[in-house]
Amino acid sequence: MAEPAGNSFYDLFSPSGRAALAAAAETRRFAPGEAIFVEDAPPDAVYIIDSGDVELTRGEASLGKVEAGKFIGELGVLSGQPRTLGAKAIGAVTALRVPVAVVRTVLEGEPGSTALAFLSRTVRYLRDANDRYADELLRKGKMQLVGEMARSIIHDFRNPLGTIDLAASLVAETHADAPTANAMRSIRRQIDRMAGMLQDLLDFGAGEVVLEMQSTRVDALLDEFREASSSRLRHAGVKLKLSAEPFIAVMDDRRILRVLENLLMNSIQALAGKAGTVSVEAHARDGRIELSLADDGPGVPPEIRETLFLPFVSHGRGRKSGLGLSVAQRVVESHGGSIKAESRPEGGARFVISLPLISGGQEGRLLGDAPLKREGPRPDPV
Repeated sequence: MAEPAGNSFYDLFSPSGRAALAAAAETRRFAPGEAIFVEDAPPDAVYIIDSGDVELTRGEASLGKVEAGKFIGELGVLSGQPRTLGAKAIGAVTALRVPVAVVRTVLEGEPGSTALAFLSRTVRYLRDANDRYADELLRKGKMQLVGEMARSIIHDFRNPLGTIDLAASLVAETHADAPTANAMRSIRRQIDRMAGMLQDLLDFGAGEVVLEMQSTRVDALLDEFREASSSRLRHAGVKLKLSAEPFIAVMDDRRILRVLENLLMNSIQALAGKAGTVSVEAHARDGRIELSLADDGPGVPPEIRETLFLPFVSHGRGRKSGLGLSVAQRVVESHGGSIKAESRPEGGARFVISLPLISGGQEGRLLGDAPLKREGPRPDPV
């Protein structure tokens, strides 16, 4: 069998060693999500990744990605012990499988420099895996702390938020003038938003999101987003442009609204006091809803582009939890959707949310409101 071009595994060996390894290699194909090998399994082979990406795992923890042109499973050649990690295909993967016995035999016939290079590569791999595992343990510890903190905050905030809400209701009942009524509506809306944010944090710490799905007119939701954000936009000197097709979809509208508000705050912070524009669009196409929010700020910083949605990652000035985008991603994925971020060629950042379009009728059409069964009650923290 021919050697895969530019693979670092074959480069470790002499020409005769490479020929022996290539002759013993068998092509294996793995479907997305399929295990290549599992933890505690006997070390059967070294796998040379010809195409696709492979995820390394330990328990439920993800310890990184191995790209095409690299190899996995070589630790078993040296130790002979059961595997300490698992490996599964991220997408479709093609790999060459070289039996451990063949690799050992070839190594025994190679010069000492080959064995040293092989050992050096394995030690680097072990150190990287150990660092990733330690990072994952630290992340889990932080998430546990977030959950405990959220429960404590919700308990402590329950009474004051309820008191403010009651006071706003009483003021609205005794003062019927429009300015006061508008101010009280704004106060109550922000109370609801705070309660929802606390619940989002609690759900994130617990690792699950209970959605309250309902029929939602998406263009009306964006109008509500405009109204809820008007004061924030005015103080920041930022303009908001909305464009939405009039259609009805099924979603947890309160949570999606908070996701949009979170993305808007990111854009305002990125503009750093400069005048700018945020554009929000909603379209229905190919059986999905696409919500996009774009700004004309500096774009997504290159240094956090790959880790933008990870917990506790933040950028720029000011104290930030680094949880906002992680929470947003969890909410979107709980809807069966996805969220991505990119820097626009013309400048600025763009976030795109894609959700399944569930409307009970022809997509993209404005449907009549109909009562729908709600899936799971949303806990009320207030």
